[in-house]
Amino acid sequence: MNKLMTFAMIVALVAIAVGCGGATAPSTAPATNAPAATNAPAATNPPAATTAATSAATSAATSAATTAATVAATTAVSNTTTLDNSPKVLTLTLKKGIKWSDGTAFTSKDVVGTYNILWAEDDSTWSALSDVVAKDDSTIDFMVSNPGPRVLGQILRTNQPVAYSVYGKLMDQAADLRKNKASSDDKKKFVDALTSLKPDKDVVYGPFAVDPASVTEAQLTLVKNPGGFNADKIGFDKIIDYFGETNETIPLVLSRDIDYASHAFPPANDKAFQALPGYQIIRGPTGTGPGIWFNENVHPFELKDVRQAFAYIIDRQQNATVAFGQAGVPVKYMAGFTDLTVPQWLDQSTIAKLNPYPHDTAKAEKMLTALGFKKGSDGIWVDDKGKPMNYELSVPSDFADWFGAAQDAAQQLTQFGIKTTVRGYQSSERSKIRSDASYQLIIDLALYYPVPHPYRGFAYYLGKPYNVPDATSGSKGYNWPLTQTLDGQQENVPDLITKASTGFDPEPQKPYIAKLARIVNDQLPVLALWERYANDPINTKDRVTGWRALGDPIYKNNQRDNYVALQFLNGELKPVAGSDKSFRESYPYPQPPKGNMNYFSDDSIPVNLNYVAYFSEFPPFAVFNW
Repeated sequence: MNKLMTFAMIVALVAIAVGCGGATAPSTAPATNAPAATNAPAATNPPAATTAATSAATSAATSAATTAATVAATTAVSNTTTLDNSPKVLTLTLKKGIKWSDGTAFTSKDVVGTYNILWAEDDSTWSALSDVVAKDDSTIDFMVSNPGPRVLGQILRTNQPVAYSVYGKLMDQAADLRKNKASSDDKKKFVDALTSLKPDKDVVYGPFAVDPASVTEAQLTLVKNPGGFNADKIGFDKIIDYFGETNETIPLVLSRDIDYASHAFPPANDKAFQALPGYQIIRGPTGTGPGIWFNENVHPFELKDVRQAFAYIIDRQQNATVAFGQAGVPVKYMAGFTDLTVPQWLDQSTIAKLNPYPHDTAKAEKMLTALGFKKGSDGIWVDDKGKPMNYELSVPSDFADWFGAAQDAAQQLTQFGIKTTVRGYQSSERSKIRSDASYQLIIDLALYYPVPHPYRGFAYYLGKPYNVPDATSGSKGYNWPLTQTLDGQQENVPDLITKASTGFDPEPQKPYIAKLARIVNDQLPVLALWERYANDPINTKDRVTGWRALGDPIYKNNQRDNYVALQFLNGELKPVAGSDKSFRESYPYPQPPKGNMNYFSDDSIPVNLNYVAYFSEFPPFAVFNW
């Protein structure tokens, strides 16, 4: 076998063996004496593949790692994972002995059936797969037709299998549809049947499942699945998820009813939490952050110099501090992805070409004046067509940190002479508002780094459905041109994104990432303001003990590869003696009567829970260890 890469999967279940025509790297022990996390830790080299476990050796990923940060072991359910390069076959070998919460065995039949359903749903994973085949009850071959960080992350991290005992009939139907190359109409009928299914219980292969009888508008309880992954190592009897976004969760923290919360808390609440005895605040990078999207259908936002002027007008440090306190870190490089990994992906000559857009209102005035804009006697700027610069800045009003960023940005712009009014809307409308481009300016994600690779952010905010300049019907989104000029050469942005995410070796991808970073830095189709760092309160006194120290490397993970969920699943966290052996968190799950137990439903309760609960239902095969 010609191996591409080797990963160590330590939390008892997954050992990933992938190489590049050679032996795997020697085993090493995970670091334990890392410095305490800060608001803006210095960029470091890509971490070796270590695991969430406190003990057991691990193999570092080889130089052919698929991303700047390697995939590490987690709660996954594979013993062995190999990737054969000719043809490209990813092989998962499941750990034997795991039981679904209805007592049936967890096997390859569940995994293959899930992927047949994903095919019928037109899930993007299948754009990189030609087949998924069960070799036996515990071994699955994934035929990878288009290798890249996306498909590897989807198979190992994103896509969790569901039970054949629940979805078997639909899995078999999906297999027939795939075999017969079904039409889109047939697939639509299948998806309608799939999403209308109403299972009466939450069937999981993790150590906890939702108790349907416990679900109310206020809270729900997950109870033990004795045959689930690592159930015998976990000392808790139940997980309680309270219903709530940020505003509902704040009083629950203050009343000490929450053990872990991952919401974006305003600075005043952050400060109040720090004063609570036994509470600590996790402050690691999230890889995400808000910024301003410009609707280029609205004059003058199609002019690059106007967008750049906005960057000079807004003091990003002030905006971060006002909106999110010490958990907001202003963007430095303006490269289109998190500052922490810019030195990993871009060489020094490329970094030197990036404009950091320091706060400079005088420069902004010169730029606007050069465009023929003038400041009126009332202090409001008038554009080159004689129209006052008076705009609405839209923002989800229930995202407290983003709303604070919008208010401060509007105040700074208005003070400069660009009158800006904040228009709040409910986050449930967010996708439609962005797709329809029914805004002038909008606060949304301008940093998006859910996996350790820049392509995800570029694809998110530069492409469909939010930017479709070539659309012949319907919305063009914010209508930023996808053909750009760099160093005198025409560059097609979708082609650059594709080339930046093709293959399992990051080195050939870096030149395309550099081009994308320079284009975004110059053009500013979106204006990143600051990166959100976690300000997650943990209650170390009342019900839960065994927490790792805040300086532990696990807290460098983003929230998606969740540091608390990993400690919980590993059995590191323990119930305090004399407590009720519950672990408590919160999330705005779909409430009754709409909420249901169908994994594929938009109103799925099992899918829409916080990190500890969801990881405890459907442990991912692997996480990225940052």
